[in-house]
Amino acid sequence: MGQRADGTVFFFLDSEPLGSEDESPAGEIYAEASADLLRAFETKAEVVEGSISDRWGEWVSVLVPLTDPGSGNLVALLGIDIDAKSWRREIAAQTALPIALSLVLLGLLVSIIILARSRHQIISYQQALGESEEKYRSIFQNAMNSRPFFPKQINRQDRKSSAGSERLLMITTSRLRPTRFP
Repeated sequence: MGQRADGTVFFFLDSEPLGSEDESPAGEIYAEASADLLRAFETKAEVVEGSISDRWGEWVSVLVPLTDPGSGNLVALLGIDIDAKSWRREIAAQTALPIALSLVLLGLLVSIIILARSRHQIISYQQALGESEEKYRSIFQNAMNSRPFFPKQINRQDRKSSAGSERLLMITTSRLRPTRFP
């Protein structure tokens, strides 16, 4: 691509076959020149622009300045257009694997955190269960070592009759508790 003194941009040559409906003959004015394209002429710097739509479709374009080595003057811009849909597909294909791996690693990390928290809770529950078991084992063992104590003298007739039942106190080292004695 070249630029005339009045600022209009034109094609030096085109890669389309001669006679093709998409051919841009040498000297054809490029009226759809973007601000990035014009800036590349001004700054003599490489530019990637797009996606940009023109009469031929939607493109991502790379523009590289070609300068005269002796004078440093800009001779032309070499432009390569890539179909924007193909560009997006290629980017998606190139980024799919890293994104998928990142998601898998994130899932593993979350799973490890959940398992670690669950393990901590299980250990806490086991400790509480052990303390509870020890407490009730102590109560049971003390109950086995206790002796009945009758608060009043029970005569033989009261013991034999089913109607007369007296309260029996079990004396343990931990506490007194009333029990029904038939």
